[in-house]
Amino acid sequence: MMDINHKYVFGAIILSIVVAMIFIFGFTNSDIVDGIDESIGFFNDSYIHEIRLYFDDADWFDNLYENHMIEDDPYSSATLYHEKYGFYTVGVRFKGASSFSYPSNKKSFKIDVNEFFESCNIYDDLPECKDLSFYGLRKINLNNGFKDPSFMREKIFLGIASNYLPTIRAVFVNVYINDEYMGLYTGVEQPEDTFIEMNYGEVGNLFECERTESQGKGQSSFGSDLGYISEEISDYYEYYELKTTEKENSWEGLLHFIDVLNNYNDEDFVKEIEKIADVDEFLTMLALNNLFGNYDSYTGSSHNYYVYEDTKGIFHPIFWDTNEAFGVFGQGAPASQSEADIFYGNHILEERFFSIPNYRARYLEIVEDIATS
Repeated sequence: MMDINHKYVFGAIILSIVVAMIFIFGFTNSDIVDGIDESIGFFNDSYIHEIRLYFDDADWFDNLYENHMIEDDPYSSATLYHEKYGFYTVGVRFKGASSFSYPSNKKSFKIDVNEFFESCNIYDDLPECKDLSFYGLRKINLNNGFKDPSFMREKIFLGIASNYLPTIRAVFVNVYINDEYMGLYTGVEQPEDTFIEMNYGEVGNLFECERTESQGKGQSSFGSDLGYISEEISDYYEYYELKTTEKENSWEGLLHFIDVLNNYNDEDFVKEIEKIADVDEFLTMLALNNLFGNYDSYTGSSHNYYVYEDTKGIFHPIFWDTNEAFGVFGQGAPASQSEADIFYGNHILEERFFSIPNYRARYLEIVEDIATS
């Protein structure tokens, strides 16, 4: 193994800039996608896509703005056009916290094709819902490039990450509303049934690790660090949201996962964690966060990620909201990101995995593989 000086971050950023254009166009996780689902029609990143939205109400911006300021954040109705697709009554709302608060008319959007068809949950495979999808997708995100004038960070990070673990996809999109050009956006996949079925098979339990809106709109929602709170499942509702249809005992696996991480001694931890988590995937998540300065994530602010429990009871990490990768985000990040320790991290995943010699060594192998491949 090569000598690790624990200061890979800056070098990885420079390397990424050099190879950036490789990942901007023509980059898809083709080993997973090709021939499996129709969503490649939207995530074909060989060109810039175009989406047009039409609202009947001329005050659509004010309506979406006001809706986003209230807890329920209801969707507004619009018509959507993308190449061969034309949809009527899709749901549209603004999305984001910090990006929403920035004083600009270019807000990020979330689109839900099924919002106004109450019988169609995005995780249900009902016959009457089969045509209510956008290239097989039920939700899509249009991100406005907040704090990223290059428009490269999110696309590059997700492209690199997709080489090492299942990762949501992204494409560039020109967005028009009522035929007025709103600008270039990044169209980002929603972790939902299409993503889960394509990467894991049957739909299990998907949790968004994000503090609820009790802090109010426009504030960062930190705190979903997989730390132990209590034996009561309800005590975790503020920090984790079950996104798939609730089934009997949907939360018990997550509570056990958190219990093992926090309360088992090292010997029992090693025995049990291998049964309930894809350890290599979690180590890879930590490695990618540190190598590419992605600290608006589990590693830094302990949010902006998902954990997915598959139908065999194995947990997997999923990246989310990576527009501040490559050293942009400061809160919870190392003081000098260009000289950050490759073992940086103050949460339970780093504490447990980095303190056990075999996992620490495996982590360094993953770091070396990413940094040199």
